[in-house]
Amino acid sequence: MRFFTAAWHAGDMTNEEAELIPVRYSEHLASIRDRLPDDMRDRLTSIRLHDARIETCTLDHRQRRFGLCLRAGDTQSGYVTVDLEYDDVALDRLNVQAVRSVAGNAKSELLYDEIDVEGEYFAHRFLFWPYRAFDVYFRSVALRQTPAMAPLPGEREARYLELHAPAI
Repeated sequence: MRFFTAAWHAGDMTNEEAELIPVRYSEHLASIRDRLPDDMRDRLTSIRLHDARIETCTLDHRQRRFGLCLRAGDTQSGYVTVDLEYDDVALDRLNVQAVRSVAGNAKSELLYDEIDVEGEYFAHRFLFWPYRAFDVYFRSVALRQTPAMAPLPGEREARYLELHAPAI
């Protein structure tokens, strides 16, 4: 995470420094907005992912594809299932251990996410509670959202699937 770090969330900086983070991130988004794929722009304007939980997560090494299905929302605004499918993922930059840890913990909740552009890749960064982060570097993304009836139950089987993983 470049902006909404665990240190920022935990209050491990001065109030003045902390107050600048959302301003700097907003300025950053304004500077890259025109370069983002349409689905990333849609995510910025219409979907709030704070407190989302992972419903399913799939990593396909051979296809260089990463799928993340999140359940987001609250009782006031309602719930939504958000499917993000990243293609042409830079697997060498994906912290697979962090992904496994977050996806394997049914109680993990998304604190913040950030969108960025780095070289020839777009980046979607995630910070989950308990503090665990990973970044997805990709060239294209598809986003779908559908209404959901309720939040994910806290006690459930975590669903993480890894396909065509290289032999260790």
